[in-house]
Amino acid sequence: MHLQLLSCLPSYTPRLHLFRRRLALTFFFNDSLYLTYPEDDLLKIRRIIRELEKPEFNIDGGTDYTRLASLISIVDICIDDGAPLSGFTDKDQENAFNTDIDDLAKRLKFMFTRIVDTGASYMARTEAKEVLERVHYRLVFAVRTKERPKKSIFQSNFGGGTELQSAMTKFLSRTP
Repeated sequence: MHLQLLSCLPSYTPRLHLFRRRLALTFFFNDSLYLTYPEDDLLKIRRIIRELEKPEFNIDGGTDYTRLASLISIVDICIDDGAPLSGFTDKDQENAFNTDIDDLAKRLKFMFTRIVDTGASYMARTEAKEVLERVHYRLVFAVRTKERPKKSIFQSNFGGGTELQSAMTKFLSRTP
């Protein structure tokens, strides 16, 4: 019911958009104080992650997949573009934001992989998986401020490091 209300609210103007976002946060956290918080203090990604760790978000035999899909769609509205209105003040703040977004995306991906989808006979599961996947990809590719660094066997952050790089360079430089 909450998602239907949020879906029907227009967001043509910035004020209506902000009100819709505030209402989504109020519904998700069940806390009416979100209607009064300053704009820059509205979204705390860590709080959403902590909320998703509650037992009602555990995927098991008794999971209500329709409610799960609805709550994750509300999270999507809460996050919006994610960035604070005033922007980031320094690189550390931006890196912390991207780390939080990565953690949230991992949590949603974990939830996605826990759902065993057996086809059209359980349409609610399929819809819940679709919502989780959609929000996960939006976080990773649209909300993050920078692209995630690529992992390569030739970079030291991959685990192989300089030993592998020097061995490959030595191997490739040999002449037959």
